[in-house]
Amino acid sequence: CNIYFKGTLFLTGDYGFLRGFVGFFLGYFVWKISKIDYKPNDYLELTIPIFLVMLFYLLHTTAQYALFHSLLGLICVPLFFSFSIIVLLKSNGYITKILNSNPIQFLGKISYSLYLNHSLIINIIPKLFFKGFKLEHTEFNYLIVFFISLALSIFFSFSTYNYIEKYF
Repeated sequence: CNIYFKGTLFLTGDYGFLRGFVGFFLGYFVWKISKIDYKPNDYLELTIPIFLVMLFYLLHTTAQYALFHSLLGLICVPLFFSFSIIVLLKSNGYITKILNSNPIQFLGKISYSLYLNHSLIINIIPKLFFKGFKLEHTEFNYLIVFFISLALSIFFSFSTYNYIEKYF
């Protein structure tokens, strides 16, 4: 999708087609590899947060080098997530146990509804409290409004998941 912004042509998606192509085929290979019977060392999954921080750092520091930054996004990010999925599927370490916990599974179940609904909630609730109720702009009040928005997003998404998403 091409759009014009301030007189220049922007390509939304930044190699989106290629990234989708790479992601599709990596997804296929992850599926194939997941069928192989092997068990990695459970401590291997502890490398995931380390690599994630390194990847974020690289993406942040290479933003001015467009080609290198794009290659990171096109190749390294999908490879990292493919590696992470394979490791987390096959191991039984701390991160896997956390991801298999009931609260995280619940959030995963309502995640699509949460994805669709959160923008509505976070655009309405802060305005309601700070403009409508004229709540003072303090760090504490921001924190309270954040947690109210979070709770309402989860509750609303749970409701739309149960009464709309599951129904259709």
